[in-house]
Amino acid sequence: MNGLLYAVGGAHPSSGAAVATVEAYDPKANSWVRTGPMLTSRGSLGVAVVDGILYAVGGYNAFGTLTTLEAYDPAQDR
Repeated sequence: MNGLLYAVGGAHPSSGAAVATVEAYDPKANSWVRTGPMLTSRGSLGVAVVDGILYAVGGYNAFGTLTTLEAYDPAQDR
């Protein structure tokens, strides 16, 4: 999206706990930038982009399976 690659959620490497982290990779600058986090930690989620908005769908966290979605607007970094 907008020339960037996004890494959304996932699991902490040492604990395996779901994380709320969102990071963007800029291949032109060869660098990663942490963006605004998700409101909910999510692992094993689905991600899609529609009309410039990144959506994080479902997944799991310490409380169980998630049936919710979140939207990230890169123009507003939230």
